[in-house]
Amino acid sequence: MPPSSSAEAPARRSWLPALVVGLVIGLLAGALGAKALWKTPQPQAVPAKETKHSDEPAKKKEAAKPVKEAPPATPISREPAEARAAFVKSDTRRGGNWDKELGRDGYIIFNRHGAGKHESQLPEYLAECQSNGEHWIYGGSQEDSRGLKDSGNSSERGWGAEWSKDGFLISIEDSRPREPRKVVLYCADFEKKGIKQRIDFLSDDKVLHTQEVGDLENGVWFHYEVTGSVQIRVTNLEHYSVLSGIFWDSDGSKKKALRAAPDGKVQAAEGQLKPGLKAEFFDGLIGLPTEHDQPTLTKVETSLVFGTFTPAASMPGLRPWPFTGPCAAIFEGYLKVPADDDITFFVESDDGAALYLGGKKLVNNEGRHAMTEAWERAELKAGLHRLWLVYYNFGGPQGLNIHWKPKGKERTPIPAEYLFHE
Repeated sequence: MPPSSSAEAPARRSWLPALVVGLVIGLLAGALGAKALWKTPQPQAVPAKETKHSDEPAKKKEAAKPVKEAPPATPISREPAEARAAFVKSDTRRGGNWDKELGRDGYIIFNRHGAGKHESQLPEYLAECQSNGEHWIYGGSQEDSRGLKDSGNSSERGWGAEWSKDGFLISIEDSRPREPRKVVLYCADFEKKGIKQRIDFLSDDKVLHTQEVGDLENGVWFHYEVTGSVQIRVTNLEHYSVLSGIFWDSDGSKKKALRAAPDGKVQAAEGQLKPGLKAEFFDGLIGLPTEHDQPTLTKVETSLVFGTFTPAASMPGLRPWPFTGPCAAIFEGYLKVPADDDITFFVESDDGAALYLGGKKLVNNEGRHAMTEAWERAELKAGLHRLWLVYYNFGGPQGLNIHWKPKGKERTPIPAEYLFHE
């Protein structure tokens, strides 16, 4: 073999180990890279993780749920109504006459038409009115003015009453228990025996109101304000218990006939108007006046500040309020604004009141509450604006004050020189 061939053999052996080492290093690097790539988080790993835990116990799932928001509060109007009963007044002036003033929703008269029977015309909101206990019907004379008429516009009198030695328990089931009712009982001691009795209003054996009554010889009307389903228990104190009739009026059923504020049109020139506001007062009325309520007193008022007027004698300098107990009033006319102005009006009342200007309700202070004030601001043009103010009191303390505050001036009663009526 030639010498050149023997010299190349060692050279070939010298690069072979390097080649092997390079291949080993390359393989190791590829393996390390693949391992690093395997450990890198992949997007599809998230749903795979959720799937893995989807069969965990339910209690663990519940812990992961978001907290639910509390449900909205239930409106007050949907809460169960608490039964109430309050005495309003007694009346001996009308005898047995009641047409158009009582029983506008319904009535029961205990009369002469058959032993133990009575004619009835119940209001739609009464599910039941039932009398329990031994009793009988008393008959008298058709000429006796204490006897109830057979109906509101009838000329024939029922001249009767339900009598009992054991008293009565009258159940009244009201299907609209949130609305107040005027309930009137008529009791007449036809034989003038000196009957005395106790009248209780009950709800679930709780006494809502109790009252001992007598002097029934001329016939007495007892007026109450009642809310909810109640029982009326009449208990004999001396001689007998007696009841001639029950009469209902519902504030709820009268809502469609409520007196409404006039529109905002000015119907007269200032020179044709008279000083002061026309005021109508309604004695014994529970709630807002209706179209068929007739005022007990009509007069002109030059101020709308009455103070807290129970008793009126304790407030020198204030005009006395004409009535005590439940009542209502409407003041109507015009307010003269001397110049364009931004005026705040304040209405303070016990119980409710609302002030209308230009045919729209401006200040709303309605409801059953103690002396409370509400106010609103109005931008008014110079000139006349229709004013209408309604006030009502359910009983107890009474109060009504109206003030204004023109922009940049002090709060004062509305001056008399700015109040007019037709």
